[in-house]
Amino acid sequence: MRVWVDGSGRWSGGGNVVLSNLRQAALEHPDVIALLDEPGAVRLVPRNVPVRLRDLAEPFVWMPQNALPWGPPAPGERRLQLQLRVASEIARRQARAMVRICAVLPASRRNTSPVLHNVLDAGFDAVTDWPTSGSSGAFFASGSAHSYRKYDGLLRGYASYRAGGGRTSLVLQVSPGTPAVQESLRRLSAADGVQLRPGGLPRADVVRAMRASRGVLFPSAIEASPVTLLEAVAVGAPTACNNIDGHRALAAPGSAWFDVDDPTTVARALAALDDSPATSQNPLSDPAVRAEQRSSWAAALADFLRAG
Repeated sequence: MRVWVDGSGRWSGGGNVVLSNLRQAALEHPDVIALLDEPGAVRLVPRNVPVRLRDLAEPFVWMPQNALPWGPPAPGERRLQLQLRVASEIARRQARAMVRICAVLPASRRNTSPVLHNVLDAGFDAVTDWPTSGSSGAFFASGSAHSYRKYDGLLRGYASYRAGGGRTSLVLQVSPGTPAVQESLRRLSAADGVQLRPGGLPRADVVRAMRASRGVLFPSAIEASPVTLLEAVAVGAPTACNNIDGHRALAAPGSAWFDVDDPTTVARALAALDDSPATSQNPLSDPAVRAEQRSSWAAALADFLRAG
């Protein structure tokens, strides 16, 4: 089966990484992957729902990136979660085949690939000006102000950490999301040691902040194959993650784990970061390893498409 990559619409930072990897895969395997629509090729949709809903009526290969429709209830995004669930289920039923990036995502009723987790794109290699060694600076977390990100639980756990004698500060870089969640985070961030920084950052700045941090925190309750976690691993930053499948699949050995709804476990994980080395080496730190992962990912995708 030959496909063409539908890159239309707006994309998040992680989505742009996926598109970059698909473009590279098209260069390496032009017999099955094209970048433009052409006769006989089937649309590859690397998102949960095509930009134009009428495209659901045509043959397509489905490559959803968002686990929100099948995650636990997200009170602040209840309507969005329901709408995305309905639309994603229609796409799942209509898809000719599915490229599955995480076991959290339910398989298509038809042809489904083995799990092909996202990998870091070549664009990450251009972000080379991060500090050569980490620091004993602040904990760092970055993402959108949505309820499923669970920053409220992280802040409650951080308050428990401070009450237990922890002194490392917390920088929370939050891009716009749900207004009620933003207001809740504003109130909770008034606690000692917390710096709430509104607005998103360019990728290079996020990578530098992770590398210079005392540890990078991933409290989200819903993730599929998060690119930011891969970036943290690649720069050798210590990490502490909410214990969900999407994090377990990608986190480095030695990561600290917590239940974001249990402040005691969050406090314990933060204390573990205080006791861990500031940085560590990981195979992903090697550009050659990242290039090999991209090539292997592209080859596995191409093999699946050829078989379909």
